[in-house]
Amino acid sequence: MQSNGRNGQKQQGVDCYGKQKFSKGWTGIQCKRKETYPESILTYGQILKEVEEAKAFKPALEHLIIATTYRRCSALQEKVRELSDDLTSKGYFSVVVSFWDDIEGLLNKNTVVAKEYYKDYYSELSEEERKLFLIKNPTKINLTNVKLKKWLGVPDEFLTFNLTNVGEMPALSCSLRIFKSNEHDIDFKKHSTNSHCFIDNLKIDKDSDVDYPLILMSELIEQLRDDLTNYEVVGVGLSSNIPEAITEEAMQKSFNEVKHLESYHINHSWRTFPLFVKYKYSSPFGSVTEVVTGVYIYLKSL
Repeated sequence: MQSNGRNGQKQQGVDCYGKQKFSKGWTGIQCKRKETYPESILTYGQILKEVEEAKAFKPALEHLIIATTYRRCSALQEKVRELSDDLTSKGYFSVVVSFWDDIEGLLNKNTVVAKEYYKDYYSELSEEERKLFLIKNPTKINLTNVKLKKWLGVPDEFLTFNLTNVGEMPALSCSLRIFKSNEHDIDFKKHSTNSHCFIDNLKIDKDSDVDYPLILMSELIEQLRDDLTNYEVVGVGLSSNIPEAITEEAMQKSFNEVKHLESYHINHSWRTFPLFVKYKYSSPFGSVTEVVTGVYIYLKSL
């Protein structure tokens, strides 16, 4: 496999090329890097553009691979299958998208290749040395905060989790879910703001943290309406005890609402509502860690 040209030269939709072991024709690879946080998507239009450019590659390609860090997408796969059939019926090359899920799987199966490109993570260690290395250089993610936060373009607040990598290695394939008593009792709707929470290849580098907008608070309250009857949400947190600052702010808000009256009485009761949190991540060596913990919704009586 060889790189096609150098920076600044036309590449005809092909970053590198070569011949596969059991084929005499040329295979081209076009690389499309996509951000996972915030998520940027690979569109069908972008694929069509690369395909059109690859038609000019000489000698003609037999096969084109679009290699991308974007998450696997069944709708996009279907369109590309139809496109590939159409191209081959017209005498052109076949085309397929290799998503990051596919690439990560290949790396896990081909440690020689993985070691070549991830030298910092792999070394020629014995099994005992490898275990000792992992003990001394762990991958560890902590849930460090939970808050209500507005995100650009969305007027409502999201229940937002802050995950921090406190280990020595990057954390891969990070995901997070919340639930009341079983893992499927809270439904999630996908929004452009929190779409990255529906993928499994979120990466958190060493000494880095990420805010994770999981669900609109209004949607969560609607799903928990039977549990939160006659109560108003005043905050969220990691502690089962409501912080004094939150109760004081809520009391001040209540006072501001009635202070214009000649007489008034303010008397709130307070409670917390627990939610389970499960987050998972893997190390560069493939070991998977799963953590179950809890967060709390802070409530005042109406």
